[in-house]
Amino acid sequence: MIKNSYIYTGNVIHKRFKPKIHSFNYNVFSLLIDLSEIDLLHKTLKIFSYNKLNIISFFDKDHGARDGSSLKEWVLDNLRKNNIDTNDVHIKLLCYPRIFGYVFNPLSVFYVYDKNFDLISILYEVKNTFGEQHVYVFKTKKDQNLIQHMCKKKFHVSPFIEMNCIYFFRLLKPGNKISVIIDLNDPVGKVLYASQDGIKSELTNRNLLKSYLKHPLMTFKIIIAIHYEAFKLWTKGIKFIKKKLITFYSSIPANSSSLIILTPSFSAFSFLAGPMLSPATMKSVDLEIELTFLPPLSSMSFFSSFLLKRAKTPLTTILAPSKELLASSFSTTSNCKPAAFSCSISSLFSAMLK
Repeated sequence: MIKNSYIYTGNVIHKRFKPKIHSFNYNVFSLLIDLSEIDLLHKTLKIFSYNKLNIISFFDKDHGARDGSSLKEWVLDNLRKNNIDTNDVHIKLLCYPRIFGYVFNPLSVFYVYDKNFDLISILYEVKNTFGEQHVYVFKTKKDQNLIQHMCKKKFHVSPFIEMNCIYFFRLLKPGNKISVIIDLNDPVGKVLYASQDGIKSELTNRNLLKSYLKHPLMTFKIIIAIHYEAFKLWTKGIKFIKKKLITFYSSIPANSSSLIILTPSFSAFSFLAGPMLSPATMKSVDLEIELTFLPPLSSMSFFSSFLLKRAKTPLTTILAPSKELLASSFSTTSNCKPAAFSCSISSLFSAMLK
């Protein structure tokens, strides 16, 4: 019997306050998964699978190290780095599940309990659409029901918000209701309010099917809505904040025989790279060039696994949107092991064309 994992049905609200007012509200459902029950969920729920395709599923590689390794060990490692006790801990994860094999979780929350089931730590796992993620780790006081944290923004998420900002996190301990609220302030004042709220229901076959039928393409809607809302911000004239879009070698190794470039479909680099890396432009470089766009509705990990099968030799150089994607892609499944670091796009072109 499933005792500690639940469904939370509610909504997500975003409201931007400046330089232009912009807001949206979407209905969603999330799963609060007790990691110690994940195998039980797999065996009990007919339309749910663990690390296996189903109508609704959960994959380890969607979180943590993003390489399919133990999420518990990843959480424990982060706790140790932050001097938080790891003895007899109990971990729950609030996230969207995959639907028909796809999910994008802008925010996932790990709740860590001690042996007495007192909440001792919160991990906020934040992702962006470039395939990157960052985790913010906090201790909590055992007697708090309303949990509050504050930290400096350390990770590029929205291309319409500067990095010089402060996060204010507020959330309730999971109970009959769940609430996660984030206020983002710059040096002048509030920029953004974001919240996720939900009402608890038992995680049963009936309730899970009901949640799916009410939100049949929810995870696809999330990624489409992100780009749709970004387009609306752009049409309102809100400044686009530039980010380093790719991670790559400072120069192409002399022994490389081919070069594969991965680039997000909706990045500016996608539109620039095509003509600049055309055969005519690259004729002076003795390399086989392949420009590969990452479909916005594809799984990064699935796509990189597919790419590995096509990588011809250890001499293949692969440029990717992030070091994390490189690390997860090549850690166990390929003899192609590029070392990467960041530099500007112009440096890439000069390195390739010199």
